[in-house]
Amino acid sequence: MFKVAVVGIGEQSWDNILPSLAQITSVSTVATCDIDKNKADLAAVKYGAKSYCDYNLMIENEELDAIIVASYPDVHYKVAKLALERGIAIFIEKPP
Repeated sequence: MFKVAVVGIGEQSWDNILPSLAQITSVSTVATCDIDKNKADLAAVKYGAKSYCDYNLMIENEELDAIIVASYPDVHYKVAKLALERGIAIFIEKPP
């Protein structure tokens, strides 16, 4: 099973990313992360994941194959740098 985490639980994650991941049988969304604990918790409950408000703790505590970042642009670099240093694949959702 390919273990994925999603950072940033906004409209793009709710409407597109999380539902798409749920349709792929070889992918498991194991963690959700948002600075708004309620958003992270709601997504975690719906998709059977663990909830985080701090991506550093999430990366430290989870064995991840990939991270999808759909957050504010200033967060992209920080998450990507940490993930790549740990050998975790990263997908960054860029704003239009």
